[in-house]
Amino acid sequence: MDIGASMDIGAWLRPLNLDQYITTFQDNAVDAEIRPEVTEADLKKLGVLLGHRKKLFKAIAAFRDEQKLKSKDRLLL
Repeated sequence: MDIGASMDIGAWLRPLNLDQYITTFQDNAVDAEIRPEVTEADLKKLGVLLGHRKKLFKAIAAFRDEQKLKSKDRLLL
């Protein structure tokens, strides 16, 4: 799943079956730009359930790893 910066937050949450948090994220200005910086503590403050936090944090961590790889690839070019 591509969760790049251009993707809106709903398009990211729906495939994770977590669309119940779309409004919460929008109300708290969590968008594609800030998403990579969201911590597990942030998700807890937003009222995201433990299992859902784990799922979201795993997806965020995967996104961070993907971005690191892309940065390394750019440096090698």
